[in-house]
Amino acid sequence: MSTSSSGPQRSVEGWVLIVTGIHDEASEDDVEDAFIDFGNVQKLTCPRSRSSGRLLGYALIEFAEKEEAADAIINMDKKPLLGKEIRVDYA
Repeated sequence: MSTSSSGPQRSVEGWVLIVTGIHDEASEDDVEDAFIDFGNVQKLTCPRSRSSGRLLGYALIEFAEKEEAADAIINMDKKPLLGKEIRVDYA
């Protein structure tokens, strides 16, 4: 019998979401502003291209509480951010 469980797993500090489909001209502030209403964003990671400095199209967002992360998924998945549909799920 396996000891692992399916579904989202808590990281050391919180619940991590992956956001994909982010417009390459978006800023970290744009991403944070879109998610801040759902709870305490403990950490936001937006990888950038070394050559252009633009976002690579995805971000990792960590919330303190599972309910905050779940609300963000429910309310932001398949919604537009700077005119481009994003996808949001547990990382």
